[in-house]
Amino acid sequence: MKLSMLTLAVSAIALSTQGVAQQSNDGLERALADLNSGLVADSHAGVSISGDARIRNNWTEDAGRKDIDTRIRLNFTANVNESVSAYIGTVSASEWGDGNGAGAGDVEQAYLSVNSLFGDGGAWTIGQKHTTVASGRVIGYDDWQNNDGGVQGIWYAHDAGGSNLSIGVHEGQSGASDLLTVEFDWGLNIPGMGDVTIAPYYMADRDGGLQFGAGGSNTTLGAEFTGDFLGFGFDADMAKQGDEDATAFGLSLNIDALGAIPGVSGGAVDFMRSTASGGFDATDAVSWGAAGLNDSALWSNAETTQFGVSFSPAEGWSGRLARVENDGGNEWDITMNHTFGGGVAGWFGYQSNDDAANTLWMTLGVDF
Repeated sequence: MKLSMLTLAVSAIALSTQGVAQQSNDGLERALADLNSGLVADSHAGVSISGDARIRNNWTEDAGRKDIDTRIRLNFTANVNESVSAYIGTVSASEWGDGNGAGAGDVEQAYLSVNSLFGDGGAWTIGQKHTTVASGRVIGYDDWQNNDGGVQGIWYAHDAGGSNLSIGVHEGQSGASDLLTVEFDWGLNIPGMGDVTIAPYYMADRDGGLQFGAGGSNTTLGAEFTGDFLGFGFDADMAKQGDEDATAFGLSLNIDALGAIPGVSGGAVDFMRSTASGGFDATDAVSWGAAGLNDSALWSNAETTQFGVSFSPAEGWSGRLARVENDGGNEWDITMNHTFGGGVAGWFGYQSNDDAANTLWMTLGVDF
């Protein structure tokens, strides 16, 4: 939904028509001048509003049959001029039965963006926002949470001749040190392989001044590789923190033969393997669903392996069946997605693990 000057212009013209017709030529020129001055867009003319709403519930076999929560987010973007914009994102979320009633909307994100501040063609962002570094396996925003205050910091982005440089300084929380992040993102076409993306990244706690600590969780050096080879899609990620390390590798392949199954229009198979040493720190990583539906981050587990089959059982429906192993524990996951009338997106997930703690998730959401 966009608030523009068009409605104001139409209203002004309609209200001014009778008065203009009754004036002399001098009065007509004066009236048109007044009208035109009122149609000049000021700094607030570019404000737009967007948002989303979500309701979800999960039934857990050994905990309860009802666990409903709702979330509504409103986002305001003000295009101050061609180079400057401001963004404010609010959220109101609640769990049914918590007794809190209606709550005020909290500000999740609030930041200012400036393009080419120093004439260099780069973009600056200052404030508080959701942020993800590289693959998100170490630092990432997880939309499954009902509210997330975001990260306070300063970010700079520049295409840098095709290397797509991104630099961020995150404000330390609760007495923690500030965090520096540096990312690159190269898109290459390799003969015999096709399009490949190489994205190295670096993260370090500030140790004072421009000196940054090294070793352990203070420094993370890694790289992500994505692309296609011999018909397979692949995704690899490697990271190191001092003596600790983590790796992940995934493959996917479209299988036309799955379309021969009655009612199935097509599908794909996928495989993923992830390992991490015990001291590897990924506490801020994207968590929910990264290693199955058990609410665990991919690199929070020493070993994760999963096999999945994606399929489309009917027009407009998509699903995936996966077998996931996390540190010796096993689970089966089934997910289904469909867009209903009015653009309402539905998501359904079922998990069964070795403990027989069967859980069913259901969500309905819409963007506006």
